[in-house]
Amino acid sequence: MTPLVLSALVCPGAGQFLQRRWVSAVVFTIAFALAFVWFAVNFLVTLKAYYEFATDFSGASGKSPGVAGIGLPFLVCLLLYLAGLVDTAIGNRRPRPPRTSGDDRG
Repeated sequence: MTPLVLSALVCPGAGQFLQRRWVSAVVFTIAFALAFVWFAVNFLVTLKAYYEFATDFSGASGKSPGVAGIGLPFLVCLLLYLAGLVDTAIGNRRPRPPRTSGDDRG
């Protein structure tokens, strides 16, 4: 369960690193990081526009950002997050190699 918890709480891809699935881990980590930066930048731009409306009404641009401005990046982040969780869960269900007789891990 630990890889799934890491992917859920730390970052998509963290669980794959623990499972030693390096390619999948790097792909999910980079893809989620890029999508999150895209979302954060669009969120801050939208927030800035609305604060300009509230504080400097005469100097504000007058254009309100649309829902898709932050909705699409958020949706991409959410889909990557869920895909990372599903991939980690599937990776946990793979059969493990049998233990050798000299294995003392208990």
